[in-house]
Amino acid sequence: MTNNTVRLLAEVEKAAAFGRDSVSAVLRHVDNTNLRRELAVSRKQYSDVCDDAKNSLSAIGCRAGRNPQTIKMMMRTAVNAQLNRKRDTSEAAKMMIQGCTMGNIELLKAIHENPSASPKAVDIANRAIAEQERTIQSMKRFL
Repeated sequence: MTNNTVRLLAEVEKAAAFGRDSVSAVLRHVDNTNLRRELAVSRKQYSDVCDDAKNSLSAIGCRAGRNPQTIKMMMRTAVNAQLNRKRDTSEAAKMMIQGCTMGNIELLKAIHENPSASPKAVDIANRAIAEQERTIQSMKRFL
């Protein structure tokens, strides 16, 4: 176990938890059945990745961090402001695409900044990236 492994897993857990919470916030404003279905799949995948990262940290004797409440509150406020003002499918899809893109940037940076992370940690990070890419592609049809 290296510090790189711990840092990467912590970043993945944080990003996946933030993604899961963001999808939940967006879902509150979505009426379109097909979009709701896609978002539910994304939320489940984020939860699975988050659990895998958290369990991997626990297995090496570390605790997962938490996203500060202020960050969660700011995210929910931004989603509410944007989607309360313009409650449409296209706007929700756009927000998801933007969020997934930012998440992928942060995860790719984390992989590159932690070159000696374990293969398992890198695999979990790559799964998170792949899920965000899948979400981006699925959201495009709602624009």
